[in-house]
Amino acid sequence: MNSQPTKRLRIALLCNGYTFEAWEAACIREVLDLPFTEVVLLIAPPENKETAPGFFQKLQRYSWKHFLWNRLDKKSKKVPARRGENLQETLTGVPLIYCTPEVKGKYSEYFTANDIQRIRDHRPDVILRFAYNIIRGEILTVAPYGVWSFHHADEQQIRGGPGAFWEIQLGYHATGALLQRLTDKLDAGIVLRKGRFPTIQHSYRHNLDQLLWGTVSWMKQVCVD
Repeated sequence: MNSQPTKRLRIALLCNGYTFEAWEAACIREVLDLPFTEVVLLIAPPENKETAPGFFQKLQRYSWKHFLWNRLDKKSKKVPARRGENLQETLTGVPLIYCTPEVKGKYSEYFTANDIQRIRDHRPDVILRFAYNIIRGEILTVAPYGVWSFHHADEQQIRGGPGAFWEIQLGYHATGALLQRLTDKLDAGIVLRKGRFPTIQHSYRHNLDQLLWGTVSWMKQVCVD
């Protein structure tokens, strides 16, 4: 008797094109290794377009923090888990559309009605987020299983980024992370998977690398669930 699902899980990716960080690429490959999954759409911001400022950009507005955060940003980009990896061959034939969200308030991004319809036309069951910033509105409900996103910190202890840094700075023995289904309320997503890792106190780079690789399999596991 075949116990495999008869319906395929149709996946859309919020991404920056075909280049992903290594841990993201590994995550996507694990999801695609499942016999019932397929990527049906890539959704990316227009090339060379700046959307709402990210965490580091916001911090860099404060001149006295500029040097510190630039150094942290450079260190984080040298982490092996964050090296760039091209998945164009893996995603050959998958449609790629460019969507420019409307920024409302300080940082919230809302997809236009036209873009929502373009996404809906591909009938995704779930959207996996590897790009954009604070997304809100109808994009969160256009797929039946919603938008899944990583938060690389324990949300009960630490709200802001950068991931894997404050645990060292504050002397926490464990560094947390969660995979959540996003909701319209900031910092109040539905927790799908959560875990903690021993903090590597002597190295931000190693602590971040451990954290990113440690969460790679979570999306696959939740797909199975």
